[in-house]
Amino acid sequence: MLDVIWINPAGDDPAGETIMTNHLFVGAAEVDITPPVGTKLCGNLEPRTSIGVDDPLTFKAVVLESGGVKLAYVLADLIALTRETGDAMVALAARRTGIAPENIVWAASHTHTGPYTTPLFGGEINREWLASLPEKFAQAVEAAHKSRRPARMSRERGYCLKMIHNRRLKFKDGREINTWLLHQGEADSQCLGTAAPVDPEVGIVCFDDEQGTPIAILWHFSLHANANFGPCFSADYPGVVAGRLRERFGAGGVPIFMPGAEADINPLAKYRKVGDELATVIIQRLDQRRPGKGGTKLGAFKAEVLVPCRI
Repeated sequence: MLDVIWINPAGDDPAGETIMTNHLFVGAAEVDITPPVGTKLCGNLEPRTSIGVDDPLTFKAVVLESGGVKLAYVLADLIALTRETGDAMVALAARRTGIAPENIVWAASHTHTGPYTTPLFGGEINREWLASLPEKFAQAVEAAHKSRRPARMSRERGYCLKMIHNRRLKFKDGREINTWLLHQGEADSQCLGTAAPVDPEVGIVCFDDEQGTPIAILWHFSLHANANFGPCFSADYPGVVAGRLRERFGAGGVPIFMPGAEADINPLAKYRKVGDELATVIIQRLDQRRPGKGGTKLGAFKAEVLVPCRI
């Protein structure tokens, strides 16, 4: 599924009608979903047994309301989820809150230091823990829904150039090879460079309450969450960013990652260093934010997109 929410900031709508009366209300919440220690970790070539928690795995939810429209976005600190689990989560959250199912959007951060969640990756799934996710997802959306209050939105962007690279190299004979699979034989063919570009832009949307304190900070970046690979549960670099943002802006604000197209984009450093670099960029931009004072128009749509498997 392709799930999209859109936010039209203060000003006029496409039909030319002013939307200043569409006051924005925002709530955010977080629910811990870390499995029991001892659960198998996904994301490596071989299963690992978890021995602790570097940083907790969570559902982070934000609910927006304006002009009678409600939207919810939820980030899961997990490698992936099946369509079946995702549909069950959305259906329960919709029943609890009255938010239309098509207006509830979720994404997985794709952390490689979380549990197995789908047969796609093989490994041993903790079925009892997996069965608890719809309830916890609904709890997060419901708590965010109940906490919504008047808010103002600001949008910023920054850039993080140091920490990322495209892991696929393209050769003159047409091959594209992951960097860790290179062998001596590649010397027989000229490397033409990386197979695709990277996107260094960090997109930022902040929702402040009437006192100027963040309710939720949404940030977008295109980078694989595979910089940890340790034996303990970890949200990877998004978890580091979340901790830094709360240190700077207060524990009440919920930092929510919005992953970009990251499949072949890998980090060049350990997860804490990557997270610190990104957090520094986000904090610098947010320190200069100027929330708008106008109304906001919301929308959402869902469409199924079939992506062919690359051989």
